[in-house]
Amino acid sequence: MKRKGYSLMELIAAQAVLGVCLLGIASLVRAGSRYMMVTNAKTELQKSALLTIRHIVQEFQETNDGSFTTGTSAAVPTTQSHYGVVFASPRDPKDGSVNYDQGRLVWCKYVCFYKRDINGVPSIVRTVAKLDPKVPYPPPCDALDTFLLRDYGITVVADHITTFECWKASANLLILLRADLPSNYGKNYGFQVETQVFARN
Repeated sequence: MKRKGYSLMELIAAQAVLGVCLLGIASLVRAGSRYMMVTNAKTELQKSALLTIRHIVQEFQETNDGSFTTGTSAAVPTTQSHYGVVFASPRDPKDGSVNYDQGRLVWCKYVCFYKRDINGVPSIVRTVAKLDPKVPYPPPCDALDTFLLRDYGITVVADHITTFECWKASANLLILLRADLPSNYGKNYGFQVETQVFARN
């Protein structure tokens, strides 16, 4: 009985078809990987921006409309300006409690959120200054420059925040915040949010 083999042309054609299929699969894998990277980057940026807004909103709502200030500072020893907000808070720095003196809030500290580079990454940091003595009336705030020149410890709230601008408008605080992250494809991923917060005390 004769056995029929494959010809050289048939083998070449089969390899060509297989090569095209493999290229298609590799292209799909590459596209899927890129999509995942983009999705993860955008998710991280949204998380950073919204985390910053949440922190500021939670604390700022408890201040008084005469006890906050916004501005730009070059006080921190880096080459960049720093945008931020300083406001008084009735929360005790130790345990977070709120105390009253004859029905009036006792103001315990100043809170400051501002933008600065941490290890080369633009970030939002939070710092606290105790009010000593505590006062039973809303205290005015020093300018951002004065506040940042003092040696207070900082907490990093979020990173990759390239824009953080604040404006004072009557009893509310206007915030413009943008997060950016460079990709491996020569583009930047960005997420921007604007909001306003009202001082309630």
